[in-house]
Amino acid sequence: MRSYGDPYFAAVQGELAYMDRGNAPRSVSPGGQVSVQIDLTIESLPVKLATDDETHALFSYHEYGGGVERLWLGLSPSGRLIGGWQGITGNAYELSSGSGLVLPDGRLHRIDFTTVEDGSGLLQWDGSAAAEAAADASRTWDEIGPSVGYLGRFSIFNGLESLSRCACTIRRAQVGFDEGVIEWAMEERTGVTLAGESEQFTNADFDLTIQRYNPLIYPLAWGALSDDDVQAAFRWYRKTIYTRQTRTKTKYSRVA
Repeated sequence: MRSYGDPYFAAVQGELAYMDRGNAPRSVSPGGQVSVQIDLTIESLPVKLATDDETHALFSYHEYGGGVERLWLGLSPSGRLIGGWQGITGNAYELSSGSGLVLPDGRLHRIDFTTVEDGSGLLQWDGSAAAEAAADASRTWDEIGPSVGYLGRFSIFNGLESLSRCACTIRRAQVGFDEGVIEWAMEERTGVTLAGESEQFTNADFDLTIQRYNPLIYPLAWGALSDDDVQAAFRWYRKTIYTRQTRTKTKYSRVA
């Protein structure tokens, strides 16, 4: 799916049944691990709101209803790749590459962020390490998922506060937890629903609704939301190149 980088553009999970702490995907100890992977092309770097190194989330797992970001992966206006998490008791860390790693070259790239229970983490650009954190016994492992009283919610192209503005094409996004994987494929589709699929998490509905997402945090960072049809803010990616066929004039020959 190609986003033109409009303010507040996002694909947001709408149905939140089974997304409470007892049922939602989450990391658990022992053996906790979470990973995010995105296949994308970047048409332009994020539009700066306040600083060159601010995070524009392209993937987010957060708490609905006034909670916090729990897991994110995105870019900065300076071309940094950024991934991080915040656990339910407040432990957190964020990894960032150097500036200039990400360029708006229009080529297909893969970005990955993985964090595990021993405190280590790895941020990758096309399979090569962009930033990493070694195992750290002093970094207490913390559960990544919704806390008590909140519902977990996934979004793509934007995060909890709807601050992201990045013109890019995301072809696929995937998040993996201890107990399973959820994937959103974004090719050859129509309409404003992005289907999420999981063979392990079968109760929850991971479909995302494409919208101009109002975070209900005022004043809004990018000004008032547009009333324009959201379909003007994106287009679906097509693997197949369709060529319009034009009928030519038919010629008739007399048969003796």
